[in-house]
Amino acid sequence: MRLSNSQMLDVKMRGLSGNAFMVYAYMKLEAGGSVVFEFPRSKYISMIAENTFQRAKAELLEAGFIEVEENNANLRRPNKYRFSAHWKDAK
Repeated sequence: MRLSNSQMLDVKMRGLSGNAFMVYAYMKLEAGGSVVFEFPRSKYISMIAENTFQRAKAELLEAGFIEVEENNANLRRPNKYRFSAHWKDAK
């Protein structure tokens, strides 16, 4: 898991809620260095409530830290996400 100094010190990262930052850190851990990754419900449900996760995910999407690569909810498979650098653009 790698969070760069520029990212950790950026006002956008510091402006995330505690839940959004925790979810992002767990996503980084789950991704294992990959840019595209799956984050199944079975991974986050033990650490955070479903509604809280959905709010944190929406916050990360809006802030430009992640993007949804594949929405597989109707297929009953984990969604695929992509780490994004768009957080740098929107200051």
